[in-house]
Amino acid sequence: MDAANLHPWAWENGRSYWNTGHYHQAVMQAAIRINAETQSKLERMDVSETALFNEAFSLNAPKAGVARLRLAKNDGGKTYENLHRGARAFAEGLYAAIRNPGMHLPQEDDGGEEQLALEQLAAFSLLARWVDQASTEMV
Repeated sequence: MDAANLHPWAWENGRSYWNTGHYHQAVMQAAIRINAETQSKLERMDVSETALFNEAFSLNAPKAGVARLRLAKNDGGKTYENLHRGARAFAEGLYAAIRNPGMHLPQEDDGGEEQLALEQLAAFSLLARWVDQASTEMV
């Protein structure tokens, strides 16, 4: 897998870090960029990370100042619900298990940092793709 083929939000900000062997920092830059792009798309600078994605992919109707992301048309079926529930859980997992500890705990390279970082970037890339391709539902 070539990191340069990942979604631009997951790759562009961290490319120079990646190319100089700072893999962990490249992943942190992806997390920051995807959060910022999602805030911008939803016009929501009042929340970030887990709270942002939980609200973005919520099945609740949008409210004034609280837009939603829609990954598919609501056909009233379980697939629609599962898709959004899964996206919420996936985003929460990325920010809770990768971004938050990554910004607060010291990183040790056990020789597998590049592979782990590539896998993490790929996960963030998928989230970026979902956000980028989702329609925005506003009041």
